[in-house]
Amino acid sequence: MQIEVILSSKTLYRKLSAIVKVISSRSTMPTHSYFLFKVENNELIVVATDIQTTVKTVIDTDKLTGEGEVLIEHSILLSGLKELPEQPIKITIDELQKIKISYERGSFNITGLTSEDFSMMQNHDKEDPINIEMKGDMLVNGIKTTLPYAANDELRPVMYSVFMECKSGQLNFTATNAHYMAVLENKNVNYQDFAVIIDPKAARLLSDLISGDEPVNLYLGSKTLAATFGEYEVITRLIDGVYPNYRAVIPQDNSEELTINKNGLIASLKRVGIFSNQASSLVILNTEKNKLIITGADQDYGSSAKETLPCCGDTNVQIGFKSEFLQQCLKSIGTEEARLSLKDSSCAGLITPVDAEEGVELTILLMPMLVNV
Repeated sequence: MQIEVILSSKTLYRKLSAIVKVISSRSTMPTHSYFLFKVENNELIVVATDIQTTVKTVIDTDKLTGEGEVLIEHSILLSGLKELPEQPIKITIDELQKIKISYERGSFNITGLTSEDFSMMQNHDKEDPINIEMKGDMLVNGIKTTLPYAANDELRPVMYSVFMECKSGQLNFTATNAHYMAVLENKNVNYQDFAVIIDPKAARLLSDLISGDEPVNLYLGSKTLAATFGEYEVITRLIDGVYPNYRAVIPQDNSEELTINKNGLIASLKRVGIFSNQASSLVILNTEKNKLIITGADQDYGSSAKETLPCCGDTNVQIGFKSEFLQQCLKSIGTEEARLSLKDSSCAGLITPVDAEEGVELTILLMPMLVNV
C-alpha cells in the first residue's frame, strides 16, 4: 500500500471536526478513537464510529494516487491540522502505516494502525427499509426543537431519545421527561407511515451535519436508520422499545388562555428567579384580565420578588412552575408572542407559538409544581 493525497488543510480539518463528534471518550474499543482513512475508486473516504453510530464523508482532493486504508488517531491529527493556516498539504501513507503530512514549511509524522480491528455500525435489518426523501431543514428543525426535552437518563433509553413518526400524512417529532414535553407536528406530508426512536447522540449529529434545505435520503428499518446527504452518510442503531402514548397526557380542556411577549416573560422570570427558593426554583403565576403577576420567594433567606406584565386574556388562574423549565419552554417558541393555555394549579400547562408557520404546530407541555399558599 502506497497512498499519496494532496488536498486543502482547512477542508480536511473542517470535515474531520464535523465527524469526530461521533467518537466516544468512553469507548471500550481502542480503535474507535481513530479515523479510518480509505482510498478507493479515486475517492478519499474518512469514517468515524462508536458502538451505535457510524458516519462517513467523502473529502475533495487535488491529487490522489494509490489504494488502501489506515487508522489515524483522531486527537493528534486534529491538533496538528488545527495549527496550520489554509494551504495545500500532502499526505503520504506507506505499507507500514507510516503517515507523513507535509506542508509549506515543514511536516509531521504519525504512526497509524491496520484497519482489521476497526468495526463499523452495520445494517441489521432483514427486511427492506422504508426509503424517504425529506427536506433537511424539516428534519433539523424537528430534532433541534424537541431534543432539549429528552430525559438525561441513559438507563431509560426510550425516554433518552427523539421519537419520530409519520402517521396519516403528519410527521411528528417528540421528546419528553417527567417534567416537560415538546411535540412538533408537520402537516400534509406525503410519506409512508413509520415510527422510529432515535438515539440522542445520532440525532444531534444529524442536526449538526445537515445543511439548510438539502435533501436527506432516510432509510428506516426496524433496527437501524441510515441517512445520506451531501457528502455524508450516517448509520445508527435505533432504540429498541415502545414509545409512550404521549398524546394521552396532553390536556384537551385548558380553556384559560393568555398571550404574552415571549422575551419579556423570559426576562421577568430570570429576575424573579433570583429571589425564589434556589432548590425548587419555584415561581408562581397569577393571571388576571390582561395581566400576569409573577412572584418568587425564599422563606429561608427572607427574599422575594414580584413583577406584573401586560398580556392579552381574561383569565383567573394561579399555578406554579420551575423557572428554568418555563424559560426553556419559552425559548423553543420561534415567534414573538407565546400562548399559555392553563386550567388550574394541578393540571399541566400548554405553551404554543402565536402566528406560527403554516402547516407546522409546536406544543410544549409543562408540569406544574405544588404551590403552598
